[in-house]
Amino acid sequence: MEFWLERNIINNDWILLLILIYFFLILCLKISNPIQFTHIINPLKINFFIRRYGYDRSINFINSFYIILFFQIILSFSFCLAIFDHILSSKILSLISFVNIYLYISVYLIIRFFILTLFNRITNIYSNLNIYFLKIITFYSYLSFILIVIVSLLIINKLLTINIAYLINIFLCLIVTAFHLMIFKEFIKKDYKNILYLFLYICAFKIAPWIWLIKLL
Repeated sequence: MEFWLERNIINNDWILLLILIYFFLILCLKISNPIQFTHIINPLKINFFIRRYGYDRSINFINSFYIILFFQIILSFSFCLAIFDHILSSKILSLISFVNIYLYISVYLIIRFFILTLFNRITNIYSNLNIYFLKIITFYSYLSFILIVIVSLLIINKLLTINIAYLINIFLCLIVTAFHLMIFKEFIKKDYKNILYLFLYICAFKIAPWIWLIKLL
């Protein structure tokens, strides 16, 4: 079974194309904004990057650099989700399944971005939402890069088995949970009244969408 899954993955030419597109988008990031690119790719400069741009009131997340970075991150996670769904459930791996996942995550995150921005303008719960967005962006940009490199190497070397797929998924759940717990801790520290808003946010934007995605797969 695992041999058949490996052959099925390798024989899909669009997978190689997606990997090439991902690394092409990295080049586009550098061309779009060389200064921000230099800061964000250096782990030692992440805190400087967040402080510099997080407190900049003129920062605009709807520009070429952040839009490219956003779709690059989505491409990586959608690609890996399609691969893992194929391996763990033995479903047919196709470009259509990838596109469905990609569109679902993209639309959901875009809607969530505008809802959070609007809600925060009305309630002013988070004093600096830019800091939150930058932390999220930098964290997932690193994670998406590491993930697509590992999965691509495993596919090329025919080492991606069901057990390894489970281990990667467990690792992802642990690291993402730990990161968001740190974010939520900072959020609650500022005002304990925010616990109710946090609970509603987690239910509406962190749990429900992924349950819907699992049902769609």
